[in-house]
Amino acid sequence: MRSTVFVNADLCTGCKLCELVCADAHEGLTGPAFSRIRVESFPRVNAWFPVVCAHCAKPPCVAACPSRARSKDHGGLVAIDAESCIGCGQCVLACPLGAASMHPDDGFAIGCDLCSGSPACVEACASKALRFVPGVLGARGRRRNWALKNLARR
Repeated sequence: MRSTVFVNADLCTGCKLCELVCADAHEGLTGPAFSRIRVESFPRVNAWFPVVCAHCAKPPCVAACPSRARSKDHGGLVAIDAESCIGCGQCVLACPLGAASMHPDDGFAIGCDLCSGSPACVEACASKALRFVPGVLGARGRRRNWALKNLARR
């Protein structure tokens, strides 16, 4: 199973450095619109949540793509062929996490490619809210965090 970016929102400080380094790594620009990761902020509760592609087992974005520009490779990575993308945005609408996006200048789909196995966002995260872990561990960690948080409310 492919490794994935594991998000621990409890550790996120909202600095958005992950967005900046991602945009720089992929585009040579630091605008957050060019990033493949996004940090959602919830100011009322003083919380932040990094949103990044989970490379789903059965990705809805791949199923929704009419031009077959999105695909899942044999290693489990959801890949995007920019040449085939027609810019319809169906993948963005289909993503249950809200992680899919469109390039702000070129209008084609963009998404996390895990930086060829060394995600820039993970390396830049000083608070360790982002970790690069084997896919199974990422899923277990998300379930564990959810259970701990919800059980603590009882």
